[in-house]
Amino acid sequence: YIIYLFMSGRRHSGENMAKLLEKRFPGLAPVIRMADALSANTSNMPVEFISILCKCLLHGRRKFYEVYDCFPGECRVIVDGLAIIYHYDAITKQEKMDPEERLAYHQLHSAPIMASIKGWLTQRLEGNGVEPNSSLGKAMKYMLKHWDGLTKFLHVPGAPLDNNITERALK
Repeated sequence: YIIYLFMSGRRHSGENMAKLLEKRFPGLAPVIRMADALSANTSNMPVEFISILCKCLLHGRRKFYEVYDCFPGECRVIVDGLAIIYHYDAITKQEKMDPEERLAYHQLHSAPIMASIKGWLTQRLEGNGVEPNSSLGKAMKYMLKHWDGLTKFLHVPGAPLDNNITERALK
């Protein structure tokens, strides 16, 4: 089952999640958690709560949209690549693929694109193709720093690409 949970209050989601998971029956499959990269949302989780942490791919993409006007060529590489990934995800939903089928589909179709994006980001940063402290460099570093969480959909059945459905519900 998929549950989208939003709790308002003074705590960060990581703190709220720890409180919630205290009530969970032991021995259940790991929880797939989606969060932004705010450390308060991704740390603070007691070791006894096994979870798979996904990071929101749209947050990564948004970093490039924010600097698009200043770096249209570079940002287009990321934005267009991620648009293809989202197109593939739409196909998995249209075809009503189960989590295992969806994972296999993304591994076949999306993994090469994501590998290309990672290679391009790494080459641009390490090859001095972009100033690391520029707004574009910061967007690139964000993606690479959080790569593992941003690409869980390529490794974990049922892992979402983003938490857009929850954010839309909040608005």
